[in-house]
Amino acid sequence: MKLDAGKITVEMQDNYRYAFLPLILCAIFVVIVLFAIYFLFRKKPEKKIEIDGEKAWRALTEQEKYNLKMKYFAMLDELDVKVQTGQISIRYCYQKLSKYVREFVSEITGVKVSRCTLNDIRYMNMPMLAGLMEEYYAVEFAKVSMGDAQAAIGRTKRVIEVWN
Repeated sequence: MKLDAGKITVEMQDNYRYAFLPLILCAIFVVIVLFAIYFLFRKKPEKKIEIDGEKAWRALTEQEKYNLKMKYFAMLDELDVKVQTGQISIRYCYQKLSKYVREFVSEITGVKVSRCTLNDIRYMNMPMLAGLMEEYYAVEFAKVSMGDAQAAIGRTKRVIEVWN
């Protein structure tokens, strides 16, 4: 076989054609380094501390505890009058009850339960508060709010009375 020098052509490869693989490897390396830096220096989420909510009294004197309970009894009595006179709806009454009992527990224990979900409250071992919240939610979020507001106010007062 004879080769004619005029019929053989040589094509040159494109510049950087073989640099494609090293570029991909460099990109992967940069991504790995960035992830490593992120995981080393990111803020670690705080672990939840289990709180026995019904025993988590702040350093309140007996007189301060009594005054706090009386403050919330007065608020509940005012709410009861508004319900009896028809000034507020049942749904609104239950929303207020939820707010008041959460504020009471926050003030008396120092635990900000106003920002907690029902599951958080259960986790913190506050069964009395969790029971009330379940009752309130059933009326607050129902399509038609049916509930006994005066009985709920009474139960809320009992929880506040025995909280210690």
